[in-house]
Amino acid sequence: GHVQLNFDEDGIARTVDLYRGIGEAFWPHATQAMLLASDQTDSVAHAYEAEPSREGQPQHRRDAADLQDPLLLATSEKSYLRFLGAPDTVTRVSYLDVLQGRVPDSQWRGKTVFVGATAEGLGDYVPTPLGYMSGVEFNVNVYESLRQQANLHAFASESLKWLHAVFFMLSAVLLVRLPPRSFLLGSIALGVISCASSALAFFVLNTWIPVSPYLIGLVVFYPLWSWRRIEIALRFLLDELSQLNQSTSLIPASGGEASVRRQLEGLKQLAILEKFSIEEGGVRGESEPRADESEPGSVSVRSGDFWLTAQSTLPADKLEKILATAVAERDRERIQQMESIELVERTIRNIEMTQRQVEAVRARLNLSLARLQDAVVMTDLAGRVVFRNDAADRMFDGIASDQSIVDLQSSMKGNAWQGILFGLLVEDKPAYQELDLVNGTTVLCQASSLHGIDSSISAGDVDYMLLVFTDVSRLRAAEQTKNEALAFLSHDMRSPIVSQLATIESVRESGDLADLSTGLLQKLEQFGRKSLKYSEDFLQLSRAENLDKRSFHLVDVHSVIDGAVSQQQGFALQQNVTLRIERVKDDVWVEGDGGLLERAVSNLVSNAIQYCGEGKTVSINLKIDNQVEIAVADQGPGIPSAQMDRLFEPYFRSRGRRSSPDRRNQFGVQSYGLGLSFVRTVVVRHGGQLDVQSNIGEGSTFIVKLPPAVLD
Repeated sequence: GHVQLNFDEDGIARTVDLYRGIGEAFWPHATQAMLLASDQTDSVAHAYEAEPSREGQPQHRRDAADLQDPLLLATSEKSYLRFLGAPDTVTRVSYLDVLQGRVPDSQWRGKTVFVGATAEGLGDYVPTPLGYMSGVEFNVNVYESLRQQANLHAFASESLKWLHAVFFMLSAVLLVRLPPRSFLLGSIALGVISCASSALAFFVLNTWIPVSPYLIGLVVFYPLWSWRRIEIALRFLLDELSQLNQSTSLIPASGGEASVRRQLEGLKQLAILEKFSIEEGGVRGESEPRADESEPGSVSVRSGDFWLTAQSTLPADKLEKILATAVAERDRERIQQMESIELVERTIRNIEMTQRQVEAVRARLNLSLARLQDAVVMTDLAGRVVFRNDAADRMFDGIASDQSIVDLQSSMKGNAWQGILFGLLVEDKPAYQELDLVNGTTVLCQASSLHGIDSSISAGDVDYMLLVFTDVSRLRAAEQTKNEALAFLSHDMRSPIVSQLATIESVRESGDLADLSTGLLQKLEQFGRKSLKYSEDFLQLSRAENLDKRSFHLVDVHSVIDGAVSQQQGFALQQNVTLRIERVKDDVWVEGDGGLLERAVSNLVSNAIQYCGEGKTVSINLKIDNQVEIAVADQGPGIPSAQMDRLFEPYFRSRGRRSSPDRRNQFGVQSYGLGLSFVRTVVVRHGGQLDVQSNIGEGSTFIVKLPPAVLD
């Protein structure tokens, strides 16, 4: 038999040919010939399906005519070996010891002995998967593998290629669907599974499945596909950055130094900057923004390759911030043009800068919407609230982000709200309608649809609803006040003037000025004072409504009360009313307009005298606790509770009071309801409040509460 072994492509001996020969593979391997000659012939023949001849050898010869090329080496199937172990695993004795009888005969009984050279330099050594092994020991492993039928089976080369190709394609389809981290872990897991499967087939199924091609494919596929992913992501980021940088709504286009100079020229025109200069080439060297010691009030800021220096009367930190803002666009343009930076690093810097810009824009938008006086609510087509500002929270007592817009019906009166939503959702009909809230507020609702804002959520463009609620209660009140004022001006102020003209015309028609009696003069005087009273009340009310707190000064409240009482003392004597003042002994100061405060207290005292009744007393009480309180009490008929809410409205007079005897002020002119409105306006403008307490038949008390002045 032959003892030829085979070396694989990696130079390792793993297999032997069962038969070899010239033209036809008819010589068996020597170890197989040994087994065929022993009593294990049946097992060997069964293992290799060899057909034994009469001489006990397999019949492989054929006629020469049947051979395609009788001069070529022919081989049969290969047998993959299962090695017994590492080199020197097989028991070995010296040949000399055997010749000299030092090895007992019992050691040979029942054994098969292989004789060969193992000394270094004499015998052949074969590289195996377990290390270098002598040729005779290699043949022992072949013999044992065949005898125990422990030889390994292997797939055909073509079948193995298809097997690796199919499994690799399936693995690739699975891996490309995973995110980067899972992609790495999945690649490692597949490599471990392939090695474990190969080991399982080796030890359990006696099948040799090499996995190195599959592992090499995974090792090559991972960086290639990772590169592909990075390439796609980088291209997308560059495209997005290009679009963002070109978007004038997000990042203004940079004009470089010209843009910076134009901005600073505008600040100079506003007298914010006195002068500025731009020094090219980085003359001052690398440094942080700092105050320029050469000129007082100057600050220098570096931007790229130039320094910007400006002089102003502003604080240094404020001026620094202005200059840094002015050069920000140039810095952005400089970063984008840095060709020396690696592409990914440059892209990351651009992303960071753009992200800061986006966050700044978002913050500005949110802050702007939050500071709006109008309530703004945005919802999706399902009616779910996706945005609301602070004014909306205040108007509707808090509204959750995931709340339905339909739930606002609980804050509305009537069913107009449902009609607005139905028209907006179904008919895409914008709304512009006034709504009354349950808290008594009137709002103007402007509702419209926003189309195609975000197409990333579904296949089509996503629509939203934008609702803006404007509180028009004050506007309606102001309009009502204006109408009342116009009605008053057109009627009540017109009446005395018409009466004066009629009286003068009657005297003129009589032709005798000597008949101008005292009674007519009194009428003319009364009409004139009435017109003067009207105009003065209007003037004072307008002055109170336009009161500016910046004009406030320290006011002695004792002086305010004394001045008001002095003004009304004559009217009190005329009406036979006693004025009584009760006050604290300490000094009492407030911040405000002394003239308006004195007139407000004077109006309260005048009203008290007018409605008090003869022989009664009007009390003016001053005390201070947490607030300064000025209480003016009369002993008049009182005010009906049903009219208390309208008591401070312009042109309103209590009917309960008018039912008392006709009372006129010191000029003989009856009030037309502007006095209390003026008092309340003055008190509110001074940060205080005006309260009233009244009982029918027991009189009324008006209490002015003002915050005390903080004295150093």
